[in-house]
Amino acid sequence: MIEKCELCGKQVPLVKSHIIPKFATNWIKKTSLTGGLRKPLNPNIRYQDSAKIRLLCSQCEQKFSKWEKGFADNVFYKYWNGGKRLFQYNESLLLFILSLSWRCIVRDLKTGFSLEYPQYIPALRESLENWGQILRVGKISGCQSIGTHLILFADYIIENCSNTETRKFVESYLTRSVDSTMIYNDSGFLAAYTVIPGMVILSVVRPRQVNGFKTTVIKPQGEINIEKMTKSINIPNYLLEYIIDRAKGVYWNYLTGLSPKQREQISKRIQRRRS
Repeated sequence: MIEKCELCGKQVPLVKSHIIPKFATNWIKKTSLTGGLRKPLNPNIRYQDSAKIRLLCSQCEQKFSKWEKGFADNVFYKYWNGGKRLFQYNESLLLFILSLSWRCIVRDLKTGFSLEYPQYIPALRESLENWGQILRVGKISGCQSIGTHLILFADYIIENCSNTETRKFVESYLTRSVDSTMIYNDSGFLAAYTVIPGMVILSVVRPRQVNGFKTTVIKPQGEINIEKMTKSINIPNYLLEYIIDRAKGVYWNYLTGLSPKQREQISKRIQRRRS
């Protein structure tokens, strides 16, 4: 079927694109005691893959896949497998973040966000246009209106949870799940929000400048020093509360939605994998 590629605009057959990169869900499955995935809104169904939608032509998909692989090899796996806490990076990291956030906005606009929150649409479309231009070119240098893009590592967020119970489900949410949505509040903050294991990635749509995130802002090139980040970052309360509430929602859905039969099956899978 011939459709329009959301990025380059060509009328071609589209491929199904992951909203959350496959390396993240593959890692969860590989390191899980059950070897599968479950969605909070329907925890009784076991999945082997995360959501995909027809979004890109094969050429644009290959472009995104290149940036995903770079991030997976140079940051994600080194963070989890080697405990690395210091990373040098170039513009491919920012291109990866842009591609994540661009997909998040396109997906939400396609699935009804614009009907529920029409006041945000002009700002979202402006960001889509600006980020889309950068992604089509595949280069950051010389581009204007890049915006503010952040990586918050789970280490700091978990440490700042108020009590042991809260810390337990926030840690589970930030290290054993994936998430992608728009985050907003009454003060005018609007951002694309993505969770992959160990990290929260934010692309701020508005305001242009945000306070408290100086050491987490990703530039065209630079260094990520997680120890330095955790000492100097000051996450605004509204964002920390959002992450905690999101984690509570996931935890509660699993707690109340998982059937006795599925609980028994999960227990059996864990026993088999441990034996």
